[in-house]
Amino acid sequence: MSIDDILYKDIERRQFLKGTGKAALGLAGLLSGCAPTLKELREDVAKINWLCNRAFPMPSVGCYVGTNMERGYYRSLESIVGGFLAGGYRSAESIAEGFKKEYGIYPALFGAAGKYNTFNALFPRSSCEEIIRAGSIPILYYSISPFEGYRPIARGQFDDDIKRFGNQVAEFGQPIIIIPFPQTNDTPTGTSWGGNPANEFKDAYVRIHGLCKKEGANKNAIWGLKLKIGRWQSFSYTDPITFIPAQEYVDILGWSVNDHNKPEIGMYSQSLETMVGPYYDEAATKFPRTPQFYFELSAAKGPMQHIWMDKGLTVTENRFPRVKGIILDEIPGKGGSRYGVFDPAPTEKTLQVIRKHFANPYFIGSIPK
Repeated sequence: MSIDDILYKDIERRQFLKGTGKAALGLAGLLSGCAPTLKELREDVAKINWLCNRAFPMPSVGCYVGTNMERGYYRSLESIVGGFLAGGYRSAESIAEGFKKEYGIYPALFGAAGKYNTFNALFPRSSCEEIIRAGSIPILYYSISPFEGYRPIARGQFDDDIKRFGNQVAEFGQPIIIIPFPQTNDTPTGTSWGGNPANEFKDAYVRIHGLCKKEGANKNAIWGLKLKIGRWQSFSYTDPITFIPAQEYVDILGWSVNDHNKPEIGMYSQSLETMVGPYYDEAATKFPRTPQFYFELSAAKGPMQHIWMDKGLTVTENRFPRVKGIILDEIPGKGGSRYGVFDPAPTEKTLQVIRKHFANPYFIGSIPK
């Protein structure tokens, strides 16, 4: 019996415990508030009938891998790793080839369909077509500009633009992951849409989703959320769970898993299990048929980076089987803010560690068309 069955069928507790063994005991404890972590077996998760757009089927076992490297990104000479990211314009095809060279598989997911975001009625069709040719599914961050809070969006001020965008997505006709307003639970100074009430964001999200559905976009659009996670001595991000709309509007729950290591400002390195675990478990109980992704996975560059990544990918496979997608975030010098610059560029040892893990068929790449 699957965890999905447990949550969606009315069965006797005695049958529940008898039929599911350790997985049942762990889940029952979590739901009653007695257990610190969700205990479920990979085979239980493999039986879940995911509530995700069929245009993008979830693997029963394993997870997709991808890249956040931007098509137009220029990398300085001192940051070149193995020659694969030499300075200059990088097409989706060349990035995919470089990913294959470094990690042994082509990326199934491409997190930079637009340079950073696409706005209002703009749909970057040529970029998305290029990514499809490279064998990847595009991930598009969709926002409204000028942004003056979520209320005007929810009240219909931008309906015409959203409808045109939805119509273009429908005409594109290929699978595409759309994330409205990435990292909405960021701090107020982090992004223009950070620091706004969760209920207002959810109202705007549902309106965008509904308007695009009426235009036919939801036949091929996979709707995701990208939420920041992390608690440090000096601050913590706003609770991401409160930003998740009702289950029928969300195909993928995505986390930004970035291991900052800046003790001078109270941001200490944390293991991936410590960072992800509480949100993974809560989302699993509240949204049990929604797959989870790491829309960003990175660790600060340094002598311990490869160890952190090795442990993180291992625990993802063994402890977090609901994670069905991992996007590596490798852009050096990213995230300049009041918390300082965060450089997640992989070291040579980190490249070797990731390649070792990606040689395992549990991690799924793609084949260029």
